[in-house]
Amino acid sequence: MKTLPRTLWEVLKFEAVCKLLAICLVYPVLNGVFQIYAASEGLNFNAGVVSAFLSPAGLAVLLAVGAGATAFAFWELSTVIRIAALTRQGDRFTWRQLWWGSLWGLGALRGWSLPASAVFYLALVPLTAVGYVHTLLPTLALPEFIYGELRRYGALGMAAMIAIPALYYLLTALCLYAPLYMSLRRQRFFAAAGQSLQVWKRSFWRGGRPAWQGWAVVGACWVWVSAATRIAQHWRRNRLDLVDFDSAFFRNLLYSEAFRIDFAYWVVRSALDAAAMALFIRLLLAVADPEGALRAQADPAWQGDAAVIAGVVRRRLGRMRARFLARWQRRGTRIGTGALCLVLLVWMMAGSAPPMLAHPPVVIGHRGCLYEVENTLPAIETAAGYGADYAEIDVQLSADGVPVVLHDGNLWRLAGQNLNVSELTADQLTALELPATGAATRAGRIPTLEELLARVANDPAHIGLLVEVKPTADNAAVLTGAILELVERYGVGDRLMFMSQDLTSVNTLQAAHPEWWVGYCAYGSTGDLDEGIWKYDVDFLAVEESMVSNRLARTARSQGLPLYVWSVYDSDKMLQYLQMGVVGLITDFPDIARDVVDGYRAGDTAPYRAQTPGGAA
Repeated sequence: MKTLPRTLWEVLKFEAVCKLLAICLVYPVLNGVFQIYAASEGLNFNAGVVSAFLSPAGLAVLLAVGAGATAFAFWELSTVIRIAALTRQGDRFTWRQLWWGSLWGLGALRGWSLPASAVFYLALVPLTAVGYVHTLLPTLALPEFIYGELRRYGALGMAAMIAIPALYYLLTALCLYAPLYMSLRRQRFFAAAGQSLQVWKRSFWRGGRPAWQGWAVVGACWVWVSAATRIAQHWRRNRLDLVDFDSAFFRNLLYSEAFRIDFAYWVVRSALDAAAMALFIRLLLAVADPEGALRAQADPAWQGDAAVIAGVVRRRLGRMRARFLARWQRRGTRIGTGALCLVLLVWMMAGSAPPMLAHPPVVIGHRGCLYEVENTLPAIETAAGYGADYAEIDVQLSADGVPVVLHDGNLWRLAGQNLNVSELTADQLTALELPATGAATRAGRIPTLEELLARVANDPAHIGLLVEVKPTADNAAVLTGAILELVERYGVGDRLMFMSQDLTSVNTLQAAHPEWWVGYCAYGSTGDLDEGIWKYDVDFLAVEESMVSNRLARTARSQGLPLYVWSVYDSDKMLQYLQMGVVGLITDFPDIARDVVDGYRAGDTAPYRAQTPGGAA
């Protein structure tokens, strides 16, 4: 116990340096390689994200970036484990020895151990975020819209929501001790995972009688999860990602309220995670190695060709270090370096305040709202009653060419029938009864788009509609033409917004009516969305919640492109997005969003280019 303070101090120092290394070097290099290839393949969003990397070159890039990310994540956790082991042993070490020892440990990733380690360190570890936390991907969560969809499946969906996390928590728990053996004994992943299972067995049953050590680890995991849950209950905002630490970092601190709040939380949370990880690893070492046989060497011996290469690299680095120190003694070098740093700092802080936002934030009910059957007239009217400015609806084409309002291409989830929308006529679809789902208490029916447009045309106070065009692979032109004909007939284009994940449909609507408010809807991208999307001639951008970042919001604002987010469920995140510059909240809970937007607007004095989407200033 006397060595615990030293463990904590050494781990905190290392984690501070490691985060700087990740922000300034590792992430920019890995992301740069990825983006260079993605840019060479053109703009690929949504369904095109997979095809861009199916070529040999694309697979090679994915493997290279994945291998680099896995190596860095393992190196970071391996170094923390070595610090915990060395301080537990009472050994003295230098940082040079520590880092070389961790590089030696990378031999554990050779062969098939590398892909297995990639799954563990880049997926399971951040998904559970229990015990081990690394800088490249501290946490990982399935997109919220996936859980939103599962909620709509009733008991089956709830079972899936429980089974999925249970599976990855179980897999992580079984391999919990594997990083110790990979780091300290250089064992490959599968051998280390086998050792982890043996440790679990010994920790519950030792010497022919029950043992308490396993329960201590289970209790530590429970405390970690409970603490993280309690923190998440009080701090529900998204954490900053490495992409947010770019050249505009100081400008973000100066001009973005959200960034200042979130950066302060990032610093505090990073320190807490590092300290908790150090304590957790010390516990794992005590349970896995009560006799002190699992020891770390401050400067492990390299073998074979690796020893020759390491010797050459060490000598080269030593000479480079000597030359650098010799030059650093010169006064001119120090003055020049200071001037360069000052110029860099001024450049990073330079720039005026961000431009005006396009319009005040609007509340958009996702498929109407969750309180009635989705995409039905009652769902839209309920959303209006809760103060939504618009109701988002999904429009598909029936077998007889009629636009109908329905999200899924198949009716199994909503109507319990394995029927495709494109195979049924509009009369057949509108005759179906949709049982109550979600928070709905009454059944619903599928409306046609014409029914809703007639309602909008006959009621000047009716809620606006955000029409998402959802074509199949072969009916985009027919569906878009049918929508155009209906909207033109009822003359309500100025009270609607349109969006689609199909760029052809977006371009068709834009070309036919440039005065309409037409946007692009994205849930994924193979390239850097912050750079690529601005080549699209759209009026707004609607992105899935997991894609939102301070960088994206800042760039959208500088480009004068309104940013909408779907589907937002949490009030704290809604406020965070508004502070970042998001001007459209697409949510199943328009009542919650209305309260958040009204509260935000009460203290908001910023001017806007227009007062409504697509409106004049």
